[in-house]
Amino acid sequence: MTSATPAARPQPVSHEELLADYARRLQHHLPGRRAVHLHLSRLSAVNRREHHLRIAATAWELLLKKFDGQLFQLGNNDIVVVTKGASVAEIDQIVLKLRFLFSEDPLAEGSGESADRTFCTWYELAREYPRFVAMAQDMLKRKQAGYVQDIAREAAAQLDKGPAYEAPRQPIDPTRLARLEQGLGSMDLTTMVRRQPVCLVLPNAPPTPVFQEIFVAIAELTKRLMPDVDLASDRWLFQRLTQSLDYRVLSVLPDLEAKERLSSSINLNVATTLSQQFQAFEKKLRFATQKTMVAEFQVVDVFGDVGTFIFARDFLRDRGWRLCLDGLNYLTFPLLAKSELGFDLHKVIWSPELDGEVQEQRRRKFQQTVEAVGADKVVLCRCDTQRAIEFGQSMGIRLFQGRLLDAMLQVAPKAV
Repeated sequence: MTSATPAARPQPVSHEELLADYARRLQHHLPGRRAVHLHLSRLSAVNRREHHLRIAATAWELLLKKFDGQLFQLGNNDIVVVTKGASVAEIDQIVLKLRFLFSEDPLAEGSGESADRTFCTWYELAREYPRFVAMAQDMLKRKQAGYVQDIAREAAAQLDKGPAYEAPRQPIDPTRLARLEQGLGSMDLTTMVRRQPVCLVLPNAPPTPVFQEIFVAIAELTKRLMPDVDLASDRWLFQRLTQSLDYRVLSVLPDLEAKERLSSSINLNVATTLSQQFQAFEKKLRFATQKTMVAEFQVVDVFGDVGTFIFARDFLRDRGWRLCLDGLNYLTFPLLAKSELGFDLHKVIWSPELDGEVQEQRRRKFQQTVEAVGADKVVLCRCDTQRAIEFGQSMGIRLFQGRLLDAMLQVAPKAV
């Protein structure tokens, strides 16, 4: 007696098939419909991770509900969105948010029409229906071919470029530092100032910005002024550079802060806070705004001269500042988070090494330190994945900072 061969399971219908079928059925329902094709497959691999793509798809949820829309997430990571009645401005608002999410990727660097053709393609279906159908059919053919041509084309492009090569950079020295400081004096530093929020994240709730860190984009500064020099090759010269940057930032900050609602934190050297320039800045700042400010100090700077830091700490506290110890990791946090130093916040860099059973002892030590200093005094930073948030919350931490939070805030609906 022979057993019957089990019937093969039907393959799930791909989004390419659904898109091609949907495009055909739209033929008599074109008025008011617009579509946008987001070419996320063209992003660098590092920006095509699962959480990036999930955020990109989630960004459209409210618009799709409001305007009877459809979203197709294709096998090559592209997204096609079709809406009925949504204006160009309403669609473009989300496109711009996603462009911000991927702002560090070469795909999103352009501006104007050329950038739009690279990052996304628009379709006014009442006028461009044949072109839209052709695109849908083309995507289906490429899916059926396993996107082999796309992969082969990308591989060929890499071969044409040859192996990536970056010339070794020269070490920073006093002469180069002097030239760099001279260049800083004539530069409009406001174009280099960046802000990143520190957010309160509660379970099952969207992130809420509490304050924002102000910093200078060192990589961009290096690229503009001295692309062939490694600024961090000498720790002490680099600290001297950051002190020069402190003074330049202080000169432009009061006017910038007057326009910002949230409190801000500034990375400072201990020596900077005791300078005449800082005192002049503080007076101008208090004239512009009365909001609470946070001073962030690096571990190396604080423990290089604890006595000077304590003097600076008391000086700042008298003027209403809060203090944050920055640059901690999972090894130094238990050793250096001392209540006697009087920090209001401790910023700890998230590391995947804290994950997993193998690190159970480190996890326990980490949690004990969180409990000792107070969970509301710990910021887990460089959180680029959902796992970082989940780990922090398991430790009782509620304050987070990182690119994942930036992206979540960009796609979160704004209150009307």
